[in-house]
Amino acid sequence: DRGLVQSAASKEWLALQFAGRSLLSDRDLLLSIVAKQGVTLQLADESLRSDREVVLAAVSQSGMALQFASSELKNDREVVLRAVSQNDRALAYADTRMKSDEELILVLADDFTWSLLYADAKLASDKAFVLAVLQRNGLA
Repeated sequence: DRGLVQSAASKEWLALQFAGRSLLSDRDLLLSIVAKQGVTLQLADESLRSDREVVLAAVSQSGMALQFASSELKNDREVVLRAVSQNDRALAYADTRMKSDEELILVLADDFTWSLLYADAKLASDKAFVLAVLQRNGLA
């Protein structure tokens, strides 16, 4: 029963694991649930993990939900920025290309000191880039 699942999931997101497959692929139901409990994205049908609107709702509520998004959306700048805005450590789950994006890391460095920790190793070892990040963050 859709209403029962929605009610139970709003109280305890793990209750969603007992929902039938058809409910876990119900876009409207999952969209309303992930907006309140972003981590429920991990239980969603694979098709919904590739749904940009569903993933944006999930990462807006819990940046760490990025780890359950499709590979394609882990490489979507807006999705990654939204996730990291909610939780700066969500960058750990972004696609490697996002972690190598100098512009993105510099933008993140304005607000998040962790940006270099999750940046691509080559980028994080570039002295000029690290200095630019530290200057933007006010630490240099």
